[in-house]
Amino acid sequence: MLRYKGLLHLKDNADQVILQQGVPALMHAEPGPHWVADEERTSVLAFIGRDLPRDSFEQVLESSLVMGRPSRAGMLSSIRRDASSVPRAT
Repeated sequence: MLRYKGLLHLKDNADQVILQQGVPALMHAEPGPHWVADEERTSVLAFIGRDLPRDSFEQVLESSLVMGRPSRAGMLSSIRRDASSVPRAT
């Protein structure tokens, strides 16, 4: 994994988006804007890398769910995704 970015909906901070980004050795998370009243509150993560092990990433992400929603400890731990489906710039 080279880099990751995301917008997170966390149970502990349900009214505000959490912005997260990082590289393997560094991570940064900060409060973002408040959710709009009728906006779907969901987490979105983008991972950039080559030959990422999709199965391992899915296991880590699934293990971070608490009652169908991501937990802060789980989401801020080692999260990964197969970037093969992400369109590449030409």
